Amino acid sequence: MVVSFSSIRGFLLRVLAVALVVGVPAAIVTYMVSGRSTPVYLAEATLLIPLSQGPIDLPGQVPTAVEPMMSAAYGPVLKSRAVLEDAYARLAGPDAPPPTARELADFRDSISFQFEERRRSTLIFVDVEGPSPAAAIDRANALGAALVAWDDSRALADANRGVEVVESQIEAIEAELVRLRASGSRANLPQIANLSVVAANLRQEAAAARAAAVSSRGNLEFLVPAARSFQIEPSPVIDAAVVLALVTVSAMVVLLVRAGLNRRVNGVAGLAEVTGLPVLADLTGVSAGGAAATRPVRFGPGRPDSRELSYLKAHLDRALMGGEVLVAGLTDNSAAARVATALDALFSAPGSTTNVTVGPWLLGSGDALERASEADAVLIVADPKETIRADLRRAVRWLSMSSANVMGIVAASTRSAR
Repeated sequence: MVVSFSSIRGFLLRVLAVALVVGVPAAIVTYMVSGRSTPVYLAEATLLIPLSQGPIDLPGQVPTAVEPMMSAAYGPVLKSRAVLEDAYARLAGPDAPPPTARELADFRDSISFQFEERRRSTLIFVDVEGPSPAAAIDRANALGAALVAWDDSRALADANRGVEVVESQIEAIEAELVRLRASGSRANLPQIANLSVVAANLRQEAAAARAAAVSSRGNLEFLVPAARSFQIEPSPVIDAAVVLALVTVSAMVVLLVRAGLNRRVNGVAGLAEVTGLPVLADLTGVSAGGAAATRPVRFGPGRPDSRELSYLKAHLDRALMGGEVLVAGLTDNSAAARVATALDALFSAPGSTTNVTVGPWLLGSGDALERASEADAVLIVADPKETIRADLRRAVRWLSMSSANVMGIVAASTRSAR
């Protein structure tokens, strides 16, 4: 199947027409409606996770922070209930009532989390939406501060757990020392001395752990607090462009489906594309200047299509030196009879040896093909708006198999003939 440039151009022109008639008004309405919707702003706060401190090698060295979590793990924490309630309290104030479940859900839905791992640190981006620029900025900073506070509390809890472990060991050793001393046995003196040394060392570790717990903090740091915001909704231009694109794509799909389901040749140019034969005359009601006729066309001198008939007669005169010209339709000879009558009137001049006759329908019986093979020339009359492509191809194939001399096609409307 070969698609001609004229068909592609016609398809694109139809799509453009639908886009202009339907898409542009729809885009304008979308632009106006989108501009009236409630604006939404977005602000971003940036947090920093520095590199881990590494192992403790020097005696007396006290860590000031616990090991950081995986970067992706901060995302669920950011939307946890504890962090959201802390951020909400920072925004509303200490005396404000606690937030409802609906308020927390709306707050959670307005948050987006991203991170970027680099060679020396990891950046966490907290994006928060708000109904105004100031609200978006305040929400981003409050949520970032709440996440930093949660990380600090996590570090303090880990440090306190370490202190509790050391203190529990000290209590166990002291209880053992009390038991050994209460026995009064001299054989227990070496064990008492060893446990006393261990207890002294653990007391030093406990003191260091308490100092670490006092100064312990998390890994997160505020790198760039939110200072500005930008509007993300509504976007009237983008919404209008999306609507226009959807209308255009929908028009293309509908036209392609219609073209796939349409069985007709659709146009004078389609007659030539389907058969490969030239269209010798266009008598469908269009004058030589291209203006559409407002009433049914009557073939003959003085009519708008008289020039088309004159061109057709001149072509037959050049191709034939007299003889029979058979004019036949596909499934209806009403238009073929009108064409034959008009041509016969032109060939009725004295001295003309060309005889114009009307043959049976080409798809009606085998006699039609037999008569076409006996004629000196055959003209196929077809209505470009009613002719089925398969019928036209079948008629041309049968004429070719019967060795008929097909000169070309004459486009004529069967409706005006009725």
